[in-house]
Amino acid sequence: HGTQWDEEDLCFGYHATGSRVRLYGAERPFDDTMRAKPFLAYRFGLSTRGTVRWYVEGETEYYAVLEILQEPSILGVELLNLRGQIASGKGNASLILEDALKDDLSQRRFSIISFDTDEDANKRTIRSQIAQGNIIGEINANKPDFEFANFSIGELVEIAALIDERFGFDGAKVRTADWNRIAGGKEFAERYQKTSERRVPLKGKIWGEALASYAIANPINPQTGARRAFLQTASAAAWGWHSHYDSRKADFTFDITSFEAKRR
Repeated sequence: HGTQWDEEDLCFGYHATGSRVRLYGAERPFDDTMRAKPFLAYRFGLSTRGTVRWYVEGETEYYAVLEILQEPSILGVELLNLRGQIASGKGNASLILEDALKDDLSQRRFSIISFDTDEDANKRTIRSQIAQGNIIGEINANKPDFEFANFSIGELVEIAALIDERFGFDGAKVRTADWNRIAGGKEFAERYQKTSERRVPLKGKIWGEALASYAIANPINPQTGARRAFLQTASAAAWGWHSHYDSRKADFTFDITSFEAKRR
């Protein structure tokens, strides 16, 4: 008869505005059951789709994330290594990232992007994606890079020295070297390779796992007095199952200068 009666919870005053949309995808879920089904599956932990796709810039961070999350797929996290291609400008990397983010949007999947701000190409690409509204999730902007955003120079030296000792080399040579005026991960790696008896580049699996293990044992960044940003991002990825996609999409965007989340 063209009349819609109120649901019981509306009649008796127990209804919180927007709660049905959060739980069922609509105020009247039986009017569109196909839309409601994925919301119900999510609430009961029955969804098998990926909840989060985490984009990292290179090998070191990729293996650091694996060390933290162990088996990301169990948490609904898909890990994607960009291999530094955005900064290098190779293979239309910016367009590939844009297509991947649009795929995340179509699948209602959170996007987490970790990148180093010492490369202008990275910043331009991420700002473009923010402007287009392609990122729903979190941006982890490492200033200037992953190592120096999360660890002090003293910590990096100690972690590198422990790696040398693990392989039977003298860690004291690393600890007593001149580390003055080192302000970035690339400079640190170059100085390490000249100083260490190993003479092996400091990157990739061994370095990433060592950084993550140290961060787990020492979660507070001595430079900021707060939990390391990398650990905070890993926590956000792990809790993606419990986050509400539509609320995040409706309520939050990112500052194009600081890359920090802000309310719309």
